Amino acid sequence: MMRHREKPFLFLLTTLVWTWFFWFAAAFSEQSWLQFPNLILTALGFLGPLIISLLFVKLGFWDGNVKDFIKNNFDIRLVYGRTGVYLLGLILILTGTPLLIGSLVTGESPADLARFSAPGAFLIIGFLAGAVEEPGWRGYAQPAMQRRMSILYSSLVISVFWSLWHLPLFFIEGTYQSTIGFQSFGFWMFHAALIAGSVILGWLYNQAGKLGVIAVLYHGFGNLMREVFSFETSTPMSTFIEFSVEAVIAVVILLFSWGFMTKKQ
Repeated sequence: MMRHREKPFLFLLTTLVWTWFFWFAAAFSEQSWLQFPNLILTALGFLGPLIISLLFVKLGFWDGNVKDFIKNNFDIRLVYGRTGVYLLGLILILTGTPLLIGSLVTGESPADLARFSAPGAFLIIGFLAGAVEEPGWRGYAQPAMQRRMSILYSSLVISVFWSLWHLPLFFIEGTYQSTIGFQSFGFWMFHAALIAGSVILGWLYNQAGKLGVIAVLYHGFGNLMREVFSFETSTPMSTFIEFSVEAVIAVVILLFSWGFMTKKQ
């Protein structure tokens, strides 16, 4: 019986240890993440999923080589047809629906509710998140985990590590997560959204034929669009609305693709 080369749990644990080492060091410094040398520590932690995934592929914990892995996760020419429609549609729903719901609840127009701008640092980091995180979460861990369990269970396991991976950011001054606040309502909504988001990304990745770049683009452009077209004032209500839209998308996917999501690929 052939043993699988992939090491999903070892990858997830190694990525967590790598990132926590640098991010907790940055948190204990009590500097802003943009201050030197804290910027270096923050960047090294941020690059964890990408660096560890490339390392695991290079070490042979993968069926392909590094060149093929990079192509699967970064070659945007692979995205076309139905895959591109799924990508665009999900991003538009994720971005526009919360503002439409907010408009119905408050009676204000979406234009009055939206910010249509964002702090430069958050905008850049949000966009880059897809490029540095998704080769690890969906590019490596998702298919490796699916050798052992279904898309749904794989997505849920990854969401636990994805959530834990973000935890130190709540203690680093100046990060988006630090503005939310540790153990606040926004804190719990942030982590709940990661569970829903992991289900969506797991479905999208597999619908695209196990294409990592689709997750990279969804994560990156999704973050960017939600930063640019977000509620001008963050409140518990706006936070809950944004989470609810993502949760409903995940539930709809499960309702219409239950067999697909619960079968080992």
